[in-house]
Amino acid sequence: MPKKHAFLIMAHGHISILKKLLTMLDDPRNDIFLHIDRHYRDFDFESCRKLVTKAELIFTPRLKVFWGDSSGIDCELLLLGECLKKGDYAFVHLISGVDLPIKTQDEIHAFFDSRPHTQFIQVGNVEKHMDRLTKYHFFMRLRRVPMRLRAAADAVLNFLIGLTRGTLHLNRLKKQKDMKVVKTANWFSLTGDCAGFVYSKRDFIKKLTRYTVCADEMFLGTVLYDSPYWDEVYCKEVSWDGHMRYIDRIRNVGSSPHTFTMDDKEQIDSSKMLFARKFDENVDNDIIEYVFSRYRG
Repeated sequence: MPKKHAFLIMAHGHISILKKLLTMLDDPRNDIFLHIDRHYRDFDFESCRKLVTKAELIFTPRLKVFWGDSSGIDCELLLLGECLKKGDYAFVHLISGVDLPIKTQDEIHAFFDSRPHTQFIQVGNVEKHMDRLTKYHFFMRLRRVPMRLRAAADAVLNFLIGLTRGTLHLNRLKKQKDMKVVKTANWFSLTGDCAGFVYSKRDFIKKLTRYTVCADEMFLGTVLYDSPYWDEVYCKEVSWDGHMRYIDRIRNVGSSPHTFTMDDKEQIDSSKMLFARKFDENVDNDIIEYVFSRYRG
């Protein structure tokens, strides 16, 4: 019997989109592992459970996840751990609760069946992002403090720490100067054995990313680079396409990708990608309904 796929979902709201996502992933070839951020209160677990009748839906323990903080990495590792305890999977996919498939389940499984030893990650430009790891960032959990004030506090604190050590160029990675840092998106599709390898490095990952900012985009490629799995990476060049997610960062605002609308319908339909993010029912619910009706299979 062919191995199943595991879909790991990090959700923090937008429940109407999440329910459509669960319905679209409801296939006997899938297991679904769902993490609901503890910041979201009064979540109706039973209504989601009733939507999934063919796949197996597993709710994970809940964490409070803060933007840019290592708690997001803790959540990813939690999902990986729950998945690996459950079974041996052909592929493990990490997606968010505001993603939707833009291919049917038959098309998605056929794509991965034809590439059974391939790792799908999106490699990015690491140079301008190294300070995410090299500097300390202590204030990422202060959600109500504006980002500019957090950045100012980080700068002041790093300055003071630098003075106490006799330098203004504190580097968290000084003891790992020979380590190759590779930036990737945090969303991925990995073979089951590769996902197991990443999880086996969890102690290193936690140490590497403690008191950092947005390091969920720094650890995966770094761990895979010095492993046999790097040779299996689908696209090692800096590209938007390596993880098979359609994400429009050309029109993004700040650090957030473009939110799709009906104006993007043709681009979505013509895309070779398998998943798309992101959607927001408060921006344009019509595109969500369109994708749902076209690709639910």
